[in-house]
Amino acid sequence: MVQVATCFASDITPTTATLCAAVTSADVTGTSCSFAWYLDFAGQVDPVPAGQSSSIPVGPAPQLVTCQAAGLTPGTTYQFQLTAKVPAGPTANPDSTFVTTAGPDVTFVTPATQVGTCFAADITADTATVCAVVNSGGVAGSNCQLYWGTDQVTFAWTGQSGLIPVGLAPQLATCQAAGLTPGTTYWVRLAVGPNVGDLTFGPTATFVTAEPPPGPPVVTTGTPTGITANTATLTGTVNPGGLQTNRNFLYGTTTSYTSETGSLDIGAAFTPQPVTGQISGLTPGTTYHVRLGANNSAGRIQGDDVTFTTAAASQPAVTATGVSILPTSATLTGTVNPGGLVTSYHFEYSADLSHWTSVPVPDASVGPGSTPQTVTQGIGGLTPRTDYAVRLVAANAAGTTTSPPALFVTAPV
Repeated sequence: MVQVATCFASDITPTTATLCAAVTSADVTGTSCSFAWYLDFAGQVDPVPAGQSSSIPVGPAPQLVTCQAAGLTPGTTYQFQLTAKVPAGPTANPDSTFVTTAGPDVTFVTPATQVGTCFAADITADTATVCAVVNSGGVAGSNCQLYWGTDQVTFAWTGQSGLIPVGLAPQLATCQAAGLTPGTTYWVRLAVGPNVGDLTFGPTATFVTAEPPPGPPVVTTGTPTGITANTATLTGTVNPGGLQTNRNFLYGTTTSYTSETGSLDIGAAFTPQPVTGQISGLTPGTTYHVRLGANNSAGRIQGDDVTFTTAAASQPAVTATGVSILPTSATLTGTVNPGGLVTSYHFEYSADLSHWTSVPVPDASVGPGSTPQTVTQGIGGLTPRTDYAVRLVAANAAGTTTSPPALFVTAPV
């Protein structure tokens, strides 16, 4: 598409001005452009120009075009425009305005720093050539930088060019913006000045990166997190490639990947999508292999193999208390952390700390988790208004743990 950036005028005298703009034909053969300037442009369907330039050839690359407007009336406001002519018809840019200096003398007048509206050419899915016309206004040592980003509200720019020296005459500043996100609207503007604290910003403009052709997904296996003796959270990213895509994790103790998570639909975007999967029932102290896979109508892609090791098993951790205490009965309560292994447990209670009664018989079991689990047991045949001690005993393949005794007193009759 032919693109024309907003013009500005420089080197303005009472009767002359240099008109400037940027234009690209985007490979449309036979494109040319010309300037026209007007005394009264607004609101007219077909305004008559006060003057115009000759035809200027336009090539495929962004270029600076200028012309000398002469025979102007001193102290007068002019509007002007650049029109690019292609076989399909003209493309006119927004009109711009300048005022000639008043007075009979023809002394050269240096204008202030001027920055034209940016535009982007050669736009692909992740790159663009960003361009703008700039004039330092005679401020020696000036530089300019092009900025681009996706947030118009805060102008938190995601990229910028290096410093581009700016001379005393109008010039075209360009740079290659890379690493862009496909199918995304970007805001771009140019800043020029002798230092960071004295910058002139041009108006903002927008361009939209191209959508790449749909294709197979792009898959990256991430590093697992939240690893315990028996559980882990698998992570990764999938770029669906613009096609409806499903993903799942494969895992196991070898690269044969004997287990997998369920398949989930993650849409048809062109950008990486974060994905996670919760897995459990793992063996403590064991190295596992995992990889993320995704498939769409263009094919199935699997990410790299990643390994992680579950936490080692440990002896159970236990606590015990007595609750719901009545004259002759009570409900004992406690917690057991199995330490990653199947764990058996029982309560013991005693009125003299010498003779302990175990319940239940045989032992109950929990596990093989790695988080505390609440356990309870009812007991009867107690003596009213009597002090009792209770403790919780748990055992697994890593050892046996007994909680400190907790005291409770039965209620009176």
